[in-house]
Amino acid sequence: MDRAKREIALSEKNIIIQQITVAEFELQAQKIERQLEALSFMHRGEMFSRLQEYAEALGQELKDMEEQIGRRKRSIEIGRHLLEDARRQLMVREEEHRRWLSSMNRHHSPSPKDQRRQEIRQQNIRMQEEATEREKQGLLQTLRILEGSRNPVPSRPLRRNSILPSARSLADEAEFALCERLEKRVEEEGYDIAEINLLVAEGLPGAENLDIERTLKTLDLWAAWVKHETDRHLYRFKQNPDDYSDSEAYFRVLMLVCVLQQDFKVCYHKDPKMRAGPVEVVPDDFTFFANSQDLFVHGLTAEEHQGTCASLPVLYVAVGRRLGYPLKLVTCKGHLFARWEDDRERFNIEGTNRGLNCYPDEEYMEWPWPISKEELDTGMYMKSLSPKRELAEFLELRSLCLKEHGFERRHLTVKYHADRLRKQAGVDLDKLTQIMRASVQKHSDDGTVASALLYQVLTNTNSWRAPDNKRGGHGRHSVFATDRFDLE
Repeated sequence: MDRAKREIALSEKNIIIQQITVAEFELQAQKIERQLEALSFMHRGEMFSRLQEYAEALGQELKDMEEQIGRRKRSIEIGRHLLEDARRQLMVREEEHRRWLSSMNRHHSPSPKDQRRQEIRQQNIRMQEEATEREKQGLLQTLRILEGSRNPVPSRPLRRNSILPSARSLADEAEFALCERLEKRVEEEGYDIAEINLLVAEGLPGAENLDIERTLKTLDLWAAWVKHETDRHLYRFKQNPDDYSDSEAYFRVLMLVCVLQQDFKVCYHKDPKMRAGPVEVVPDDFTFFANSQDLFVHGLTAEEHQGTCASLPVLYVAVGRRLGYPLKLVTCKGHLFARWEDDRERFNIEGTNRGLNCYPDEEYMEWPWPISKEELDTGMYMKSLSPKRELAEFLELRSLCLKEHGFERRHLTVKYHADRLRKQAGVDLDKLTQIMRASVQKHSDDGTVASALLYQVLTNTNSWRAPDNKRGGHGRHSVFATDRFDLE
């Protein structure tokens, strides 16, 4: 009977292992389905030949995986029937054994030595059963985690026309609730920066038809394609590491930026006004923030694939994190960029122009606005952002978009939360505000640019360049921008 129990325990373990395998296959199949669905969103002109071949390969892989899942499930079902039969047989044998022992005890009393031997044997059996049960529970926990991971992100109903004059009396309460809900979301382990960015954009002008699930599927597809291309060309780095600063991390980021730019046509906004920025065009002009598509990730997955330095770095970080890259967001004065940062390497990532630039910190200390030591000491600039500070940057964008459209109460509510998150992260925002107000008053006799300039400096989103402060100019710490190499 002990052997039968061990066989039953082994069968239970094997069934759970097969269930784990099926769950892993189903999780992978779900990822492929998301990629295929994202491919279906693309326009015919965007489907170049190699991407079509990739789609066909994904379709075949999904078909093979579904067949494998079907075979595994049938095997599990057969195993369960056999296991139930074995359990019934064991119950019969145990009942017969109990009757035999009862009969033997009536005619023969066991000796103390036999009793001790039986106790030791039973103790060993219990220890083995406990060890087997612990292993089984560990496998079941793994299975529960995998099955939980398979649950799709629920589609959220579109909040159309949420910005209405009739809703102004309740708008501040709604914004307050949104900010609190998002703050809790970024405290969760493994949160998706792209999803948070899109949730912040909900209800803004330019996001009337925002489909978060569709956008996330598109980013999943882009990440899978970047991985495909990076793996295909990794031999280039291994053959000539000196061409890539002897850094595999640099090579991977180069591939990420250039694949997104060349294969999916991701680019900076083509409108010259968006390149110039509001302060340079007209003092106290916030039209830069009028359209949420220019500020959040959904604009980059839309038909034109255009963005600004408010959204492009977020895209690179979102796709990079899907590939397991240690990417962060960083703010300088009037600009947002990305950074690779782990225990081995740290370099900045500028992808708002063609190809990849990796400028040192000194560049951002000078451009687009010089950062003084006093400003740096406030903790606002040049630090890799924590999750809450990432959210603060997104909320700042939302607040400025609301301000541009005249929703002052909603703007102030969101602005309050953005500043509160920064202060919680250790930013001395009061000191920074004092420094900037003093600077504005010093350089503006009539104060016409005071409001806009102050917002630009504190917002860290606009990419406009001040006169005679161009990258690559005399005395600037610029790094050569590397274009993507030939893929054929």
